[in-house]
Order: sequence, then structure tokens, then C-alpha cells
Amino acid sequence: MTERLQREELERVVDEKERIERDRTYELEKLRLQVESQKLEQTSGLELLPADQQATFNLKKLLPDFGRRMGTRPYS
Repeated sequence: MTERLQREELERVVDEKERIERDRTYELEKLRLQVESQKLEQTSGLELLPADQQATFNLKKLLPDFGRRMGTRPYS
């Protein structure tokens, strides 16, 4: 009984660490995409939009691709 509980707890810890790592990877990728988005703004015709709308527009284009690569939903 004790071994089973220890094994279950270990599995929970491992699952949590994996979830945290996925979240960190996702957040880092979002930051990378924001930088890429800002670079795109400088070379595209989006300069007429306010800066916050430009970033949102570009992130909406880029995040779905990241979600497919990571096997996650982009806005979860």
C-alpha cells in the first residue's frame, strides 16, 4: 500500500514538472514570437494600426503554428 502511494505521488510530481516545463517553453516561444512580430511590424504595412493591435494581429497569425508544433492549444 505504501509503495503504491509513493509511486502515485512520484508520478504526480513528474507530471507537474513536465507541465511546468511545457508552460515555460510555451511562454518563451510567445516572447520569441512577440519579438518576431515587432520585427514584422517594421517591414509590413501594419504601421497604421496602434501598436497593441499590431502585436495582437501578428501573434494571432503566429501562435496557432506554435500550438500545432507543441501539440497544445495556443490559447489555453
